[in-house]
Amino acid sequence: MSKQRKKSRKVIIPNQSDVKGNNLDGAHVNRQYKDRLFKFLFGSEERKENTLALYNAINGTEYTNVDDLTITTLDDFIYIDMKNDVSFLVADEMDLMEQQSTWNPNMPLRGLIYFGRLYKAYAKTRNLDIYGRARISLPTPKYVVLYNGREHRKEEEIRLSDLYEGTGNVEVIAKVININYEDGKAILEHCKILGEYSKFVATMRTNMDTGMSAEEAASATVDKCIEEGILRDILIKHKAEVTGMLFTEFDQEQYDNNRRKEGYEDGHKDGEKKGREEGREEGIALTKKEIAKKMKAKGMSNTEICELTGLSKEQVEAM
Repeated sequence: MSKQRKKSRKVIIPNQSDVKGNNLDGAHVNRQYKDRLFKFLFGSEERKENTLALYNAINGTEYTNVDDLTITTLDDFIYIDMKNDVSFLVADEMDLMEQQSTWNPNMPLRGLIYFGRLYKAYAKTRNLDIYGRARISLPTPKYVVLYNGREHRKEEEIRLSDLYEGTGNVEVIAKVININYEDGKAILEHCKILGEYSKFVATMRTNMDTGMSAEEAASATVDKCIEEGILRDILIKHKAEVTGMLFTEFDQEQYDNNRRKEGYEDGHKDGEKKGREEGREEGIALTKKEIAKKMKAKGMSNTEICELTGLSKEQVEAM
């Protein structure tokens, strides 16, 4: 383990404000839960010790004082689809951690966009003059993607420059770490809560592979993990919330898998790709409508909403 840095370490994490209530009876699935389980476990004021433990496991440090962690909120209705991210400042670092269950070679671009938002907030809250003659000091960005999808992936670095058609001088590097229970033993042993999260997800997938629906699997997974002591305290206290998050997350995964199977079984080589593309387009359309509704609630005009979301005038007026 490396030695602790001498600088004061302040951690800024997107606040989890959408999860309320402690219903323990009949955890009926609620499709309105938008945040993912990863953010619920590692991105909240209530569980900031989990974030510190995760940071230690990734960086080989041994910090224990959670009082040095300062929680803030970076939520924005424009970023409603980015609900599985945890960002924080650590002394001279600006860390972004993102959990992904679907392999995506474009993750460095997501990081670039997100870091732009983070640095904008950083400069604004500190009254930094980015147009002035004086050189300003910025924390060093670090981007880690915690992957737990079904496709086997080893630890690697993905670069923004890999996406360029030519050469460029702007770079973002996403460090991908496999946290699947079967593949990520090293890091899982160094962070107990991450190990339990990984085993929890593996249990959910096992249940779904038996033919359960996402709703049935979510309920069965929560009950089994409580019985086996996996995330037990959190699951007992937040059974309804976690069940809802789990359903929301894996219902989409199940839908995507079914579409791929349909394309394959039809005997068309492009069926799998077509099913995946149609599912993605449907998901994007839904996200745009959700964003548009929030814009409308904030008093934005229909014209502005159309320009920002790409939705038609008729679609916006019908909301």
